[in-house]
Amino acid sequence: MILVIGCGYVGNTVANSLSNVIKIDPKYYDNKIENFMYDGAVICLPTPTVDGMCDDSLIEETIDRLGDTRILIKSTVLPNLLDKYGDNVVYSPEFLREAHARKDYSNSEYVIWGGLKKEAEWWMKTFRCTHTKTNIIMDKKSASTIKYVYNCWLATKVAFFHELYSKLDKTYNYHMITNTLADFENIGPSHMKVKELGYDGNCFPKDMEAFANFLDSELLKSVIKVNESLVSSR
Repeated sequence: MILVIGCGYVGNTVANSLSNVIKIDPKYYDNKIENFMYDGAVICLPTPTVDGMCDDSLIEETIDRLGDTRILIKSTVLPNLLDKYGDNVVYSPEFLREAHARKDYSNSEYVIWGGLKKEAEWWMKTFRCTHTKTNIIMDKKSASTIKYVYNCWLATKVAFFHELYSKLDKTYNYHMITNTLADFENIGPSHMKVKELGYDGNCFPKDMEAFANFLDSELLKSVIKVNESLVSSR
């Protein structure tokens, strides 16, 4: 039996991919960790940005409650916070859009596993993805960095193209420009459409802020300022 702790869109999507699972989330269920015998636990709890950095306090508290059992973290956690987690913990980030979580999960090309090889392989077998996905095993810090770079790169792309859209006057055909650029292999079609200016949502703003401060990145901090200006102009 596997516990899935935290049942937002990530937790629910992960839980639905498992056959023998118990969902733990006080917002939706009365189930408690202490009431079950289990083989492993998947943590999908929120990690908000507090004072400019990732707050993993809920993760820490949950790991303490779980003890030495096998633990898989799906929550977004900064690389420098992962050293304190034991060898029984594997970090495996998800790359899901809230509105398309199930589709993104099913169609994902890669699964990243950060941790000891034997622990990662146990989880690979549990999720039955040893033959259906490209699995990459690495250290926890590298796995976390991939997650943050992915989100920050896409947020930067949104800010860039949305600023472009806002600066071009009506004599430019933005649709034609972006459709053409989308065919360039090193640019691609994603994150160029403009419904409303700037990025927002549950992930991009908090991850951009946390990673920009973690790296002390002037580039990312500049993107955040551009995005704030775009959002305020809506």
